[in-house]
Amino acid sequence: MIIFIPTYDSATKSNLEVVRPILPKTYIALLEKEATRIHLWHSLNKENVLFAMSHGNSDALWDNNDEKALKIEDAAAFDNKKAFVFACFTANSLGFALKKQHSIYWGYTGRVAAPSSQPIVKALFSTIFEYILNHFSDCVDEFNINTMLETIKRLCDKAEYQLDEIIEAGEFVEDDLECYCCLQHIWNRLKVHHFDWNEPLKHIEARDGDLFEC
Repeated sequence: MIIFIPTYDSATKSNLEVVRPILPKTYIALLEKEATRIHLWHSLNKENVLFAMSHGNSDALWDNNDEKALKIEDAAAFDNKKAFVFACFTANSLGFALKKQHSIYWGYTGRVAAPSSQPIVKALFSTIFEYILNHFSDCVDEFNINTMLETIKRLCDKAEYQLDEIIEAGEFVEDDLECYCCLQHIWNRLKVHHFDWNEPLKHIEARDGDLFEC
């Protein structure tokens, strides 16, 4: 597995701090300054599974140099891959393009709030991303993908309840609304593009908009 996480601003640095405790024993590390387009494509030539966290838009995932690490024009070369990309909007045009060469692309349809790396809440997010890291590449059919989407939602619901308890206990959580938004975004804005399907799969309860303004 390739793990691609740049750290060029506060959001991307928080991504890495949340994932660092749950990194697998064996992986190709493209972290911080190593998270560049050149390094990514060198690694994709020998590894077919990618987990990425960064900034994005509808047609690109961005690297540590604020350049396009993945873009629509890469579709022909993105063959037989499995990717989970935690970045804003990349499940739109980019996800549609990259699935075409027998690939599966997990991505997000809107803005996604970064997970919080505050010590008091970091473990809530680490638990969710650990499950994703360990399981997304094994899900290749509709049943298993739907099962994983449901489990992600249950983990996010549990983390929301735990976050409620932390705040009700009087603990200070900086940007608590962003924490709640992130826990909603992780499951509610997630779509899975599969090479065999015309339309992406999403959780059955996923909807436009949020319980609160994010």
